[in-house]
Amino acid sequence: MKIPFRQGIVRHRVDSAGNPGFLQKSNSGTTVDLIASVVEPTVVAFAHGNSDYLFEEFASVTPAWLGPFSAGTDFWLFWDLSLTNNATRTFGHTTLAPVFGPTAPTGLEGQHWFDTNVNVMKVFTNGIFKEVVRLFAAKYEQGAILKPFEVGSQVNIDQTTFAGTILFDDEDNVIRKFGPRRRTEFITSESQIATFSSNQAVNLTFGEAAFVAEAVGAIPEFHLVAYNDQNKIELASSADNKRVVGLVVEDLADEESGTFVFEGFLSSLNFSFAEDPGTLLFCSVSGQVTTSVPQTGFIKRIGHVVNATTIFLEIQPQIELQDS
Repeated sequence: MKIPFRQGIVRHRVDSAGNPGFLQKSNSGTTVDLIASVVEPTVVAFAHGNSDYLFEEFASVTPAWLGPFSAGTDFWLFWDLSLTNNATRTFGHTTLAPVFGPTAPTGLEGQHWFDTNVNVMKVFTNGIFKEVVRLFAAKYEQGAILKPFEVGSQVNIDQTTFAGTILFDDEDNVIRKFGPRRRTEFITSESQIATFSSNQAVNLTFGEAAFVAEAVGAIPEFHLVAYNDQNKIELASSADNKRVVGLVVEDLADEESGTFVFEGFLSSLNFSFAEDPGTLLFCSVSGQVTTSVPQTGFIKRIGHVVNATTIFLEIQPQIELQDS
């Protein structure tokens, strides 16, 4: 998924007033629940060296964070992805405010520090700063008032990145790679691989199948495309009989070469589906992905909804609509 920052909350449920609504404390205040659903998932992105891990919560967790939370004490609630236990997600808390920057803070047991030199979260444990993969959800002020973190970077890294879901092998073991300084990182659906198309190298990701082509006219990101008579791609439309061949994931200028995905899972903040998983998707008259079935021209079914921000692209034969 393309996101405009690193290390932060990407999406969460909001209440009727537009305030964060993805956390709820118990009546006693001794536990905190995570509130999420398929339609309103909580989506977070962990930065870890050169990698960015996308984690999506599609169901509520009751309880998620366990106390005791002492009255009069501030707590910071976090998610953790285990580096040693197959990237298992757990919940935790600390009484020390997390910090970030290039210089290590004073070593206090349980102090979290996001080291911006290497873009890694660390926690002071048994006399050293130990590498972890963690992201904060909220401050639990005085053990009484929940103050959720807003959407965006928690470490002031506002740059476009591609965060992917962690991949596992056929025995359900996480797949790893070596990052800088021999750091072990997880391979994700956005990890880059290389292949050749049209006699040139093309960078792809594990979660997609793609070709490279030259654009005719400007094509906005996450729009559907079709070939013209010169085997170049242009905006697809339900109004003509040109078959949809794929979807571009970045803006393409006129005569610019780029890749288009023709099959696979695609996640984007451009998507915000309220429909149920499995809902069919179609090409609109302007080349957008839509759940609305065209009433004139051609029905071009291109896949289905997976969740609010993810589709599965699977292009089907088109159907011409007859004039009544």
